[in-house]
Amino acid sequence: YFLFLLLGAVVFFGTIAGYLAVTTLFLGLSGGLVVLGFLGSIACGIGLFSLLMTFIRQYFGHAATMILILGGALLMALSWALL
Repeated sequence: YFLFLLLGAVVFFGTIAGYLAVTTLFLGLSGGLVVLGFLGSIACGIGLFSLLMTFIRQYFGHAATMILILGGALLMALSWALL
């Protein structure tokens, strides 16, 4: 149980750190649309965390997980496209 929670935390914070690293460090972007992508990375991280928690029967449900993952990915892609 502890290892799944630890892996879930890594997945959740990894999506946020990955988005911020790519956007600010590698691409050198800044501005208000970075916040949009940041919120998308949080949503995507929550969805991936929920997907991982299916192994210990702590699941949000199919619709909520897919909305979070796809919606978060869409927000990140939109922020990169508009920057």
